[in-house]
Amino acid sequence: MSDNELGTYLRTRREAVTPAEVGLPTGTRRRTPGLRRSELATLAGISVEYLTRLEQGRDRNPSPPVLGALADALLLPVDERFLLRRLAKESGGDAMFCAGAAAAPPLRTVRPTVRALLDRLESTPAVLVNWIGDVIAHTDAYDRYARPLGILDARQPNIVRYVFTDERARTAYAEWDRVADEQVSHLRHGASIHDPHVAALADELTVTAGAPFADRLAAVP
Repeated sequence: MSDNELGTYLRTRREAVTPAEVGLPTGTRRRTPGLRRSELATLAGISVEYLTRLEQGRDRNPSPPVLGALADALLLPVDERFLLRRLAKESGGDAMFCAGAAAAPPLRTVRPTVRALLDRLESTPAVLVNWIGDVIAHTDAYDRYARPLGILDARQPNIVRYVFTDERARTAYAEWDRVADEQVSHLRHGASIHDPHVAALADELTVTAGAPFADRLAAVP
């Protein structure tokens, strides 16, 4: 097994993307299959030297924004973005994805009084989420609404992750842009962005969702 899986993956994906796919002229004298390093670097907003170090394994700690920009430039689908993130963590970039000091984890249980309130709302679709968007309780009526849309598919369903990484979300939410704006605003203001759990989810989505998430996060004051 290669000890430079991240670099190998980036190079392989770069060589698999044609210039035409990213709006670049094809030209007639191309010795490199797919994109040149200079082209990918320009599209991702990084230097050629830095991209070279990543591909050669001389730099193994790309930040989430860099990974997100590379994923956007390489037109990676969501499953490949998760793979890219995993390879970056395994290559030695764990520190870039770890969130600071220990802090109390987001609640994933509800008090009996809150559960009783949900039970009283049983004929209505109602859901309770914590500050990072985890679904922690819901009515059966919400289950009947949400499950066919894939919202509850994950072992630990998370509304923010669903909105930005599941293609079905754009069908589920007719006003997807508004919903996306609201989810980022709630995530940003529900707790400090320096909260380790908020930071970890933000880092993840910066890579797996790319610009649609990262640009919104940067725009929220």
